[in-house]
Amino acid sequence: MPRKVFVSGSFDLLHSGHIAFLQQAAQYGDLYVALGSDATIYELKGRMPINNEAERLYMMQSV
Repeated sequence: MPRKVFVSGSFDLLHSGHIAFLQQAAQYGDLYVALGSDATIYELKGRMPINNEAERLYMMQSV
C-alpha cells in the first residue's frame, strides 16, 4: 500500500521553493495538498493573501 503524504500551506505567490518542496514531498508517496483559505491566512498572518483562494487553487492544480 503506497504511503499518503499530506502537506499544507498558503502557497501565496507560488515560487520555485514551493515547487521544490512539493516535488520532494511527492517522493515519499501519494501527495495530498491542503490549501489554506483566505480567511485562515488572514487569521494566521493578519493580512489577506495577495492571490485569492480561487487563483491559488488554479495555480496549485497546474503544478
